Amino acid sequence: MRGWLALSFLVAAGCGSVSTHSPDAGGTLGATCSGDTACTSGHCVDGVCCNSACDGMCEACSAAKTGAADGTCSPVTAATDPDNECPMGCADGTVTNQCDGHGACATTSCGGYECSSATACGTSCSSGSGSGSGSGSGCTESSFCDANMTCQRRLRVALVAGVGSCLLTPNDAYPAVAALLIARGHIPVYAFDTDVDTLAKMKQFDVIITGGPGNSGCTHVNWSTFDGVIADYVNGGGAVVAAGWTLYNGAEGVPSMPTNLLAIMPNSGEVYLSATNTLVTPTGNDPISMGLGTFNAPDFVPYGGPTPKAGATVIATAGANPVAESWTVGSGRVVFLAPLYFEARSSYPVQALTDGSQPNAVELLMRSIEWAAKERN
Repeated sequence: MRGWLALSFLVAAGCGSVSTHSPDAGGTLGATCSGDTACTSGHCVDGVCCNSACDGMCEACSAAKTGAADGTCSPVTAATDPDNECPMGCADGTVTNQCDGHGACATTSCGGYECSSATACGTSCSSGSGSGSGSGSGCTESSFCDANMTCQRRLRVALVAGVGSCLLTPNDAYPAVAALLIARGHIPVYAFDTDVDTLAKMKQFDVIITGGPGNSGCTHVNWSTFDGVIADYVNGGGAVVAAGWTLYNGAEGVPSMPTNLLAIMPNSGEVYLSATNTLVTPTGNDPISMGLGTFNAPDFVPYGGPTPKAGATVIATAGANPVAESWTVGSGRVVFLAPLYFEARSSYPVQALTDGSQPNAVELLMRSIEWAAKERN
């Protein structure tokens, strides 16, 4: 019997019908195949026996496509699309092409730029400030082309005042600031204190602007209306830019004591300079003041106190006095500017801060708003 078995084996081997591999070697995972029936798993994918049907988006079973072992269904290697599964194209400043390495098609934001082709983002724009999609600027609707021909994010800025405030009348502070924001490409919105009295309302804006007026002849913003939510807004990534009498009025409790607003300010106190045409000097190498020259503050400069809070960055001085600071609060940013940018012109002749006659004054304000909203580093 033993001899018959040996003879049978030799005869079979001579005919080439006996494999030197295990009985199912021809269908094991990772073995080459030409059809499902050749695999013990029942799945022949990408020319190899696979552990599953592997028919999901951006999935493959060969090492050449996934970097994983042959026979293991895995996501296609990122930034490749060997089976042309992802529709290549661009819409609304987002390029779709190739796989993302996680079993889906990757989408890449163009960072405010329109697409330069069906598969690539633009890198520059050609129109002036304030231009958006449809104007040939090269920027999407949510962005604008700045003076450096770079697409920047449009900011939605709330200019907060009390109902009936004279700050909102034609040729007063807020219309002047609004015009500057529009020229810069941003979206100013006149908002009453009741328009930002909840966190959800505040989150509609990239930046909250608040100021005086410091005079008694104009309706004051009611701090208490939104003071309960402003700290949460900033800590969660929001931005606040305050100017003028904000610290002084707040500390005086006019018309109410904004405890939380004062807590997020980079300075505190009630100190002010009253000399006419006080020379303000932007200082330091931060993204707000870098490269700016001096300008005159035509009236009062209520700067808070001689010592900013720990962690604040002084961005402008008047003599030895710090008159503007920036700082980070949680995930958000806050800037305080002592010059009376947001004050009633019926009481304070401060048009020169925003009428364009002092470009450094305008640029300090615009950069403060843009830095607070994280448009500037």
